[in-house]
Amino acid sequence: MSDSFHYPKYWAERPEPIERESISSWMIRTAMANLTTLSLLLRDIPIKKFRGKYFHTHIDLDFNWIPEIIQLSVEKTNISEKKLREMSLFDLKKEIKELTRKKYDDGDTIFNLLWTTRWMTTHSTGLRFCPLCLKENKTPYFRKIQRLRYINFCLNHNCLLENYCPECNSTIGPYRLKWDSSLRNCYKCETDLSKTEIKTIPRKDSILFLIKNYNHT
Repeated sequence: MSDSFHYPKYWAERPEPIERESISSWMIRTAMANLTTLSLLLRDIPIKKFRGKYFHTHIDLDFNWIPEIIQLSVEKTNISEKKLREMSLFDLKKEIKELTRKKYDDGDTIFNLLWTTRWMTTHSTGLRFCPLCLKENKTPYFRKIQRLRYINFCLNHNCLLENYCPECNSTIGPYRLKWDSSLRNCYKCETDLSKTEIKTIPRKDSILFLIKNYNHT
């Protein structure tokens, strides 16, 4: 390789974050826009928190603030660290863990069990999605609010959130999608998740009313 060769300052494609999008969703979209996968996009980043090991998709990007990944994302997209922080749920994680540690010895476990859906497809309480949101959005994406376990329905369409592919019954794992796929698709069988039959909730449902009026995530 010539000594004069330099890697491009920015990634070729730099998708703009969408309002209320989760940081993991944006990073997956960024990887796909650059004709690669999330694991390949971030594969050469040694992470101090994990003893210098390189990025692996088992790392939940929504609830873990990884300085090395954030720095690279800022440098390669010119999107501010402040904006990426807004898309993350790391600050909420810290607040809840501090509260739970006052009552429980293992705040981490309580946080994972009671507050969040899981990142890996090996867990039954994986990522959730609204079929109508995926269908209506020109650019499909996942919302950060849907990572909270107590949010079971879409606040826009008054329907239950889904967390399984209607065709193969697999959990949702967008980080496992191929670069030429879409966030609308099941990673395993490529079924269009936006075609999942919806389960509507009555507009006068009391829980729906409370969540809509008091949730600001």
